[in-house]
Amino acid sequence: METGLAALQRIHAAFYAENRDVTDADTLATLAVELGGDEDAFRAEFAAEAANRETWSDFAIAQNADVRGFPTVIAGTGQDNGYALVTHGFQSAAHIAAALERWLAEGQAA
Repeated sequence: METGLAALQRIHAAFYAENRDVTDADTLATLAVELGGDEDAFRAEFAAEAANRETWSDFAIAQNADVRGFPTVIAGTGQDNGYALVTHGFQSAAHIAAALERWLAEGQAA
């Protein structure tokens, strides 16, 4: 999990602070190396059909949860119940925690 959070932080910094195109394979490969990854392994996995399918699946989940902007928090079980919009737009940590607690309570009641 720490590696994923470090990667997310680095990608956000590259995009927001450095104005880099984080949809570009070369940019992402460079960032992967900065984080201690192997460039060839990253490029192979990034180009794999499985990664393409997973990306399009994630887009579909976001669309079905009515995501219309960033940042957005969606939650779900990943099973037949799907995903639901929890918050959108900038929110304080307290607001996000309260929204997640409501979502969890509603999900347990269902």
